[in-house]
Amino acid sequence: MRRASACRWPTTRARNWFCISTPRTAPPTPGCTAEACDLRDNYERFLALGYNVLGVSKDSAASHQRFIEKYQLPFHLIADTDLTILKAYEAWGEKKNYGKVSMGTLRTTYVIDENGIIVDAIAKVNTKDHTSQIL
Repeated sequence: MRRASACRWPTTRARNWFCISTPRTAPPTPGCTAEACDLRDNYERFLALGYNVLGVSKDSAASHQRFIEKYQLPFHLIADTDLTILKAYEAWGEKKNYGKVSMGTLRTTYVIDENGIIVDAIAKVNTKDHTSQIL
């Protein structure tokens, strides 16, 4: 079953939408993998509280599908290859890594309510225990 999609935002509303900005599914980084697996391992907790978990990155739908299959992720990953969502949520910007400055996905989590209002934003994501930052 394919759960990676092109840049399309869901049209149905749950009580809360939980949107994750997930950089680098191709190839996956250790931080991205740890974050995705933590969310996978706690996915039922999110559902029980009325959350939908979505991942967003600039990587292709094909790379997302491989990542979903490899790590058995139960949630959808949105391929935002033209950066529409990432830029709208200010999750695309200047990054510094070992003194090198480049543009890229900023690891950010947004909790969005049923009215489309951001009720929480987490910019300093603890990739290994991100669930505890959210719940």
